[in-house]
Amino acid sequence: MKRLLVLELLLISLAFGLAAGFVTYDQLFAEVSLTGSVVDAENGKPITDASLFIGSSVRSPVAVGADGTFELHRVRRRTILTAEAAGYLSASVPVDRIEHLDVSLTPRSLSGTVRDSYTDSPVSHAILASGPISTTTRADGSYYLSRFPEGTPVVVTATGYARTELPSPTVPSLDIKLRPDTLTGKVSEVDSGRPITGAQLQTDAATSTTDAGGMFRLEGVPSAFTLTVSAPGYKRQQIAVGQQTTIDIAMEPFVVRAPYVTFFGIGNKAMRQRVLNLIESTELNGVVIDLKGDRGLVAYKSDVPLAAEIGAQNLITLPDVDELLAYLKKRGIYAIARIVVFKDDPLGRAHPEWTIKDKRTGQPWVDGEGLIWMDPFRREVWDYNIALAKEAIRKGFDEVQFDYTRFPTDPSASTSVDNAVYSRPNTAQNRVEAISGFLGQARAELKPLGGVTSVDVFGYACWRDDDMGIGQHLETLAQYVDYISPMVYPSTFAGGLPTDPISYQNAPAHPYEIVFYSLEKAVNRIKGTGARIRPWLQYFDDYPWATARVYTEKDIEAEKKAASDAQASGWMLWDPFVDYDKGGLAKRQPAPDSADKQTNNR
Repeated sequence: MKRLLVLELLLISLAFGLAAGFVTYDQLFAEVSLTGSVVDAENGKPITDASLFIGSSVRSPVAVGADGTFELHRVRRRTILTAEAAGYLSASVPVDRIEHLDVSLTPRSLSGTVRDSYTDSPVSHAILASGPISTTTRADGSYYLSRFPEGTPVVVTATGYARTELPSPTVPSLDIKLRPDTLTGKVSEVDSGRPITGAQLQTDAATSTTDAGGMFRLEGVPSAFTLTVSAPGYKRQQIAVGQQTTIDIAMEPFVVRAPYVTFFGIGNKAMRQRVLNLIESTELNGVVIDLKGDRGLVAYKSDVPLAAEIGAQNLITLPDVDELLAYLKKRGIYAIARIVVFKDDPLGRAHPEWTIKDKRTGQPWVDGEGLIWMDPFRREVWDYNIALAKEAIRKGFDEVQFDYTRFPTDPSASTSVDNAVYSRPNTAQNRVEAISGFLGQARAELKPLGGVTSVDVFGYACWRDDDMGIGQHLETLAQYVDYISPMVYPSTFAGGLPTDPISYQNAPAHPYEIVFYSLEKAVNRIKGTGARIRPWLQYFDDYPWATARVYTEKDIEAEKKAASDAQASGWMLWDPFVDYDKGGLAKRQPAPDSADKQTNNR
């Protein structure tokens, strides 16, 4: 009884103390122990990588198990317990007199729609990613991105649209606009509607080539840009594109009719002006300019380091190349840069290790002019000439024409091609692979720049089925260039056409027949390859040691008609003296606004 009485008195004293404020509830029960877990507020599942802290001003970490559980002992009541986890909003709760406590974390989330900035239509299958977390938009463009890390940007991507990056969102809802960055369409011929295969489309950021149906797809285009469209045999176009995702382009056929201007002729102001005046007043609409001539000299100040290093810049005949190209472009004149490739004396003297060798001396092999030839197998030689070609296109030339793209045939007085030694066996297969390999690499590097490529070949290449010992095989070459230009000068067919029996043995007297039958054969041989035949026509008198026949206006007109009748794609005129005063050129017919149209198209 006495013990019960004492207990009662203690309880009464305690109650009096609590009521009077002498003893607090927290003092009576100062510490608690409990277990708990950190869970996802949406699905109730434990969060395995959560962090837990006790206290608000001074935070003490609490160990959290791999299953998201924790256990606390002797924790003061009303102490703040804070839980954090990547991809969740943090949560703080006070410790109370409970045995088990679940701390719920709400996922950090973002919702809204993704829409097309041009049409405002929903974008389905767009991907929103923030760190390792991602989601995909539904058919209506809506999305819900949950549990993404704090401070991590959200990247939005979709096929046909520009990549968009958003700073770490601080709002729960956000509508996003994506800008289309893909342009698709078709390129066809203006009158016939025939699709144009192999047309090149180019912007500052992207390039594309049309397929067999004339279709193209350009990815990564900006919101507004200029689209350049080019194709062999058609006028180049420049089109301003704005908020468009598809466009159909009609191209106007264009055949080149161009005279040739030599390395020294282009540097003669009077001679150059006579040629330009002739182009302005006649049917001529282009010009072939020696950019790297027969002796390996480069006519302009090149930025290709090797050109200066080897002395190819010691004589500059075209110091105003940029001004000349601006003049040609303004007048719609098609500019062709002629580059002589494997006949290169400066390069051979500077790098004899890249040359063809004379097996008798081990020194560089030279031709009948005493000039060094480079080994067509050497990639260093390829790279140098392609670098010049790319520079020409970047400067504004429409086309690069490769000449002397072959193995040598011309013997000197003291040697012959039989003494030539190469870095690889001199077989027909190897020769063809070397020439076509160079042209293939050149075309691959020039095409993305919008450049057209062509190659000069011997006139007999139209007739011969082999490589003639120089690596020029017509059907093979046609796979790697846009134009093949046979030199079908009647004067070179001194023995007549190689028919059975031999025909037109007095070839210079039969300009139509020599040109027509040669080109007809060449055109038929390369059908289906995509390449075109555009010949060199003779504008000079026959050789003095042959017939010395004077070529007249009628002869030139006959050659032109033969090229047209054989369905060649235009023609070029060759005169080593740059003298095009024989006539045979139709007068230009002025057309309203023709200058403006040509400037815009090329």
